[in-house]
Amino acid sequence: MISFLSIIFLIFLLGLSISLIFDVKNGLELWSLSWLLGTGTSTFLWFIIYQFLATPFTLKSLLIVLTASNLLCYAYIITFKNIHLISKIQKKLSFKKISLVIRNLRKNKFILLGSIILFVIFSFVLSQNLFWPVTDWDSLALYDFRAKVIVNTGSLDQGKELGYFFQYPLFTSLLHTITYLCGLYTVKIWYAIIYQAAVINFFVILRKRTSATMSMLGSVFFASSPLIFSHGFMAYTNLSYTIFTSFGFIYLWLWFDDNKRKNLFLGSLLVGLGTWVRISEPFYYLALVLVLVKFISIFVKIKEKIKSQIINMIIACTFILYTRYPWDRLINILFSSNLNTPIATLYMVNDWNLLYGKINEVTNYLVTYSLPVYSLYLFMAILLLINDIHKKNWNVLIKYLTLVVLLCLIFVGTLITSLWLESWNRIGDSLARMSMFLIPLLLYIIFSSPSWKSYIKE
Repeated sequence: MISFLSIIFLIFLLGLSISLIFDVKNGLELWSLSWLLGTGTSTFLWFIIYQFLATPFTLKSLLIVLTASNLLCYAYIITFKNIHLISKIQKKLSFKKISLVIRNLRKNKFILLGSIILFVIFSFVLSQNLFWPVTDWDSLALYDFRAKVIVNTGSLDQGKELGYFFQYPLFTSLLHTITYLCGLYTVKIWYAIIYQAAVINFFVILRKRTSATMSMLGSVFFASSPLIFSHGFMAYTNLSYTIFTSFGFIYLWLWFDDNKRKNLFLGSLLVGLGTWVRISEPFYYLALVLVLVKFISIFVKIKEKIKSQIINMIIACTFILYTRYPWDRLINILFSSNLNTPIATLYMVNDWNLLYGKINEVTNYLVTYSLPVYSLYLFMAILLLINDIHKKNWNVLIKYLTLVVLLCLIFVGTLITSLWLESWNRIGDSLARMSMFLIPLLLYIIFSSPSWKSYIKE
């Protein structure tokens, strides 16, 4: 237990250091991003030293990774960011600050009620994940199974005989591995941690664009959304992928609005970490397009500081594109090709003449299994779009254009899959789980809409 708590603390510290490097100052945002970035980067770095330095997956190697990365990050903060780290954190956690938050909660009964509801939900999710072991089939057969192989062998060597062993990157499996190496079996605690961090971060990013009341209401809707809530108990990749990818896009939307570099880097890094969870979905390409389009507009409007803008663009594109590189490299070494990439699926199609004949079938399939996941949210978002356009709130269009392209990618991806995978129309539940990343995006669009400003005050 002491080992596990120490590792959790180091993971949180690593995420905190990255958040501070990106100039995150809000206390709740620091808390939530520290968990998300900490779990993502720590498991990624652990895999990096395994692959490139041939270091086995052990508790010792993990502690070395966490200690070294924390020392480097905090040395950078102290040297280059000129942040008085200890005093800054003490100020955020001071009794005076906490007392002020409590007084504000008492003044706003709605926020207090929402906080109580979220606390009850968090407690329920945590208690369930502490009590119940892994029971989900895909996790037992793949994610948790890989973790047990890694614990027993310290490597991935025994997975070569099982092609599906390498279908997804190791994010979830390495979180399980950490728990097992510490002698514990409560691996689902990680999903409770990610769930609470996601809900809190959703409140924070909503609060950047709307009132506290709307932010709390949106957070309660997000936390209680059936698919999001149910995946808080499942040892699957879908919740983590949904959080990293959708929140990455939201931070990029924030960057489109305010041009703050921290939102660019946070959005790019979160989208990149999404490919460390699931590698076959093509949505990160759209994030790359958003970054490039925005920088083109910046170069046209602002013809100064070009060098710094180019550096920012390179860093953001690196986060998006190359987070997946180490896993791609491993698959290519083991199998001489990687069929889990979006582009590779195009080469699996033998007969493109069947394309037009599949369109109606694929459309009906998506309407049956994908659309119900987000249909109500989409309907509400469309109504708000009409009102926003009527009021000439043109800045919302980038969000809706992003959404349209994502829906098109889902359609095209399913259409291409139908041309080479015989069982494509028998995996409706998998399609529904994949579509759940649209829920946070739509909820953000709905609750951050300028349409509410004339009705809901601070």
